[in-house]
Amino acid sequence: MTWWTEGGEIWDADLRASVLANTLDRFNERWLLQGIANVPAIARSLDVDSLRSLGGLPAVIVSPGPSLDCDGELLRRVARRVVVIAASHSLRALRRMGVRPDLVVSLDAEPSDHFAGVSEHEFGGLVLSAVADPALFQRKPGRRWVHLAAGAEWLCAAYPDSPVLQSGGCVSGLALSLALHAGCWPIALVGQDLALTDDGHLYSAASQDAMTVASAPDAGGWFTATCTDGGELRALSVTLPGLHGAPVKSHRVFQIYRDWFAHVARRVFERRGVRIVNCTSFGARIDHCEEIPLNKWIARTPQPQGWNDLVVSTYATGPVDSALASAAVAGPHERRRMMNAHLCALRVQLARVETAAQVCALIAEDGSASALEAAEAVLRGNMGVLGLPISALRLADFMAVQRRLLSAQGLARLRAARALYQLMASAARTLSGALPETC
Repeated sequence: MTWWTEGGEIWDADLRASVLANTLDRFNERWLLQGIANVPAIARSLDVDSLRSLGGLPAVIVSPGPSLDCDGELLRRVARRVVVIAASHSLRALRRMGVRPDLVVSLDAEPSDHFAGVSEHEFGGLVLSAVADPALFQRKPGRRWVHLAAGAEWLCAAYPDSPVLQSGGCVSGLALSLALHAGCWPIALVGQDLALTDDGHLYSAASQDAMTVASAPDAGGWFTATCTDGGELRALSVTLPGLHGAPVKSHRVFQIYRDWFAHVARRVFERRGVRIVNCTSFGARIDHCEEIPLNKWIARTPQPQGWNDLVVSTYATGPVDSALASAAVAGPHERRRMMNAHLCALRVQLARVETAAQVCALIAEDGSASALEAAEAVLRGNMGVLGLPISALRLADFMAVQRRLLSAQGLARLRAARALYQLMASAARTLSGALPETC
């Protein structure tokens, strides 16, 4: 495990809690059900560890901020001599600029239009969250890697040696963690504005989200952004230090992302003595990053061995393409066998949880506190990593029972405990039935 994976925290607990709270309530059940639906595709996808074949190559992380519109010509120049890793939200903008990303990273749990009209020949490969929209798993199976997302560890424990990369709650964060895990260096950030333009735009004019525009903040500092899909985003307005000295307008979620990037950049410098380079043209400053224009970063970045102008002019296979081709055939060939074995183990564990929860419910009905304490210990021992998926199935019901437990006393508390255990047993049974028989 490395420090940009789940094995080592790179940001403080309060910041992590803020990011998780921003997404957990909305996506918890969706993550669970989509993770289960994706099991067969996960077993047929490549492990991100195989992308270590990209080690030593420079990388550009492309995000969909408004400043991306300034960098199309420079990105066309640098493409194919560096690894271009695009956040899915920037894919349409890159396509319009004539830039073919080597990897597109997606965390989209909901159906999105980021890939609409984009053929599978217009990017090198996909890196998907295990809980992503199942429709995304229908694309390019020969060049598809799976990131074992937070919230799906219980399912992806089939592959105990696979890294769980941190994302900081945003797809660009996952792209950066992926580049670091693959061993790419140096790494530059482009389009990572994390700020609003003067007229309220949040994203590149060439992106799918171009029409997302923020209103003026209300008296409480909140603004509403009307999104391209007709939905609305309500966020707290903040002011952040800007790249060129003057403060910039942003919002609280962008600030959380910015702080996460700053933590990563600080750790990179502490461990390696070198800095991630922020080549974003304008927007919020990210602490601990070096700040230089993209053209200067391109000029000082050595060409990978085996690259020359002929590679770009003829679209011949270069070092990036070769590394991706190598990664696409690397990795374990027994992933299906490992997942099938894990599914069998999960069913056994879920059956034990169901039985233990039923025993707890019966004891709670009889009112024996000491016996209930012993039965609860058995239940906890059987639960393991299944607490999150079991509660996610009926999160609202679990939270309601938990509130009753906090306020109840005596017999009422035992009745609330009985309801909780019955809920656990039912959820465990439902989850077991939802698992595919085989993949």
